[in-house]
Amino acid sequence: MYVRFYGVRGSIPTPMRTEEYMDKLRGVLERASSADLSTPDAREAFITGLPFHLRATYGGNTSCVYLNIEGTHIALDMGSGLRLLGLDLLTKSFGRNSDEIHIFLSHTHWDHIQGLPFFVPAYLEGNRINIYSPSSNVADRLEMQQYAQFFPISLREMGAEFNYFQIELNKTYPVSNFTVSSIKLNHPNNSYAYRFDHAGKSVVYATDTEFNEQSIDFIRGCVEFFKNADLLIFDSQYTSKESFEKLHWGHSSANTGIDIAIKSGVKRLVFFHHEPGYPDRQLSEIYKDIIRYRNMVARSRDLELIPAWEGLEITL
Repeated sequence: MYVRFYGVRGSIPTPMRTEEYMDKLRGVLERASSADLSTPDAREAFITGLPFHLRATYGGNTSCVYLNIEGTHIALDMGSGLRLLGLDLLTKSFGRNSDEIHIFLSHTHWDHIQGLPFFVPAYLEGNRINIYSPSSNVADRLEMQQYAQFFPISLREMGAEFNYFQIELNKTYPVSNFTVSSIKLNHPNNSYAYRFDHAGKSVVYATDTEFNEQSIDFIRGCVEFFKNADLLIFDSQYTSKESFEKLHWGHSSANTGIDIAIKSGVKRLVFFHHEPGYPDRQLSEIYKDIIRYRNMVARSRDLELIPAWEGLEITL
């Protein structure tokens, strides 16, 4: 299983502001003043040694994660990151109008579907777009997004073949060369987690959910669904403090993800759906707090913690 992140922000696309870019430049120049930059290798080593928030960015696109399972293309949600995924897929058989992608929707809030009108492979005849959800009227919702009042090209004018599949909760389905199952999460107007299994490896995608004030049965159900996952992609938009201040807003925190991942025996936990108001420096500081929390509550440090960023690649 190959996983690549194309959109990791929550709620709304968040381009980097000039002020943040200038802050990065100042930080780099301060460190460069005493560094050896005399050769290409020295300059490369200097860049590599910079803190993540100075040498890179977590990104500003909304939710979109790509899975490739032995050549089968899978997308998790269609946030603004889907546009970039589409451009990459054009370099493969999608550019020759002869491929298909399986798209699994957590829900249809705008930040999880807004990339579809800009997904270039969907405009090419011969390509097939298979969309899966436990919801019954996904096609209507996606068509509504592209009504003439909101977008100049309707969904029906896009050239690819669209197929819609409604899946039952708590049931395992064979799709292509993998299996998938889904459970209901706790989010306004519902959201759904997915588990993908193939050749003894598993990826769980569980974004847009809240655990505060939830029943023991709900939490136990999530723990069982996440059990022994090789990779858990988890909604961590809020800090622990914010998760209690924003009850019923439908999001969780990294600390909650750690607690549940430990109970579930998860191997790698990816923090996802970042707060749009947090610049890179602040996200990196939050990540340091997350590491400290893991070290405090876990019996061992076997649970690997990974903050999601655009371009992050993981192979299982």
